Amino acid sequence: MTWWLRLYPRRWRERYGAEMAALVAARPLSPAVIVDLIAGAIDARVHPQQIRRHQKQRTEEDVMLSRLMRRCAAGPNLSPSEQRLANGVLVGFTLAFALLYVAAAWRFKGSELVDALGIMAFPAALVCAMPFSYLKGHSRLSQFVVVGGTLALLAVCSWLAASIR
Repeated sequence: MTWWLRLYPRRWRERYGAEMAALVAARPLSPAVIVDLIAGAIDARVHPQQIRRHQKQRTEEDVMLSRLMRRCAAGPNLSPSEQRLANGVLVGFTLAFALLYVAAAWRFKGSELVDALGIMAFPAALVCAMPFSYLKGHSRLSQFVVVGGTLALLAVCSWLAASIR
């Protein structure tokens, strides 16, 4: 496998070689992988200046964007017990909405609106669990507005989906 990495320029191998070797070793060698390696090597040789350019072009906006992305990716700062509570609420709402859908589907057989609302059961459960996770620490009014508004939007989307034929 390391033979394929020798197709890349020395500077590129110094910067990315270990990571690429791990990626290549993690998957079986196939024609598609070989084509990707050769194409990457050609690109690295044709555009060698891009390695240096990407290292130097860290602007203030890049730093701010990466901080925001890390903060969003990290999610809410919850203790393990708060995480269990949020997960329990999510599972509970999912089961409740699923049971409501089954009952409504049985009661109103063939209703496209019931089917459309049933599709929204899990997204609605996610929204209902938000006060225990992403909205934790916000005021009750803001939680109510976000959860209520999103549930209303899901209901309108379901109604529109059911009314389109």
